[in-house]
Amino acid sequence: MIVNIDHMGVTTATSVLEMLETRSYSGVMSAHSWADRTILHRTVALSGFAAGYSHPAHHSDDGGIGFLDEWKANRSGPRVGGYGYGSDVNGLAPLPEPTAETTLRYPFTAINGARMTRMRAGTRVYDLNDDGVPHYGLYPDWCADLLDQAGAEGPALRGDLLSGAEAFTSMWERARAGSGL
Repeated sequence: MIVNIDHMGVTTATSVLEMLETRSYSGVMSAHSWADRTILHRTVALSGFAAGYSHPAHHSDDGGIGFLDEWKANRSGPRVGGYGYGSDVNGLAPLPEPTAETTLRYPFTAINGARMTRMRAGTRVYDLNDDGVPHYGLYPDWCADLLDQAGAEGPALRGDLLSGAEAFTSMWERARAGSGL
């Protein structure tokens, strides 16, 4: 069983983490960092998995935290073996909007090394700088923009993102082999 603490209240998440810590059970995750920072660090300390919400790279116009700041804060605790991003797209959560800092140049090199141009669907051509991420097809553009805006920390972010799937899988495998709640 994998426990997602992001939609729990602080009291509930704290109680759940106490139970998991007693059993050294690593099957816990924060899919999009809605948890309190202390709770998130405890999750990672259990060898759980952490992911940030897919915000724009920097603070949004409404004062929300940017993905890069959240990633840096999440790295300030126990070492994250990989990192992910969660869009939580369910009709209620917003997708990343373009910001003044969004200056992706096309064509670009995707996080996996592929060369990419603007996405096209029928006659519609999408551009991260103007459209943000209106659908999942623009997440390669979003990732490339994050890496660019991360500057000197881009290689560390790239490594964390590319290790995210393995970190999640390792957490899952440890949970399957764990104490079984």
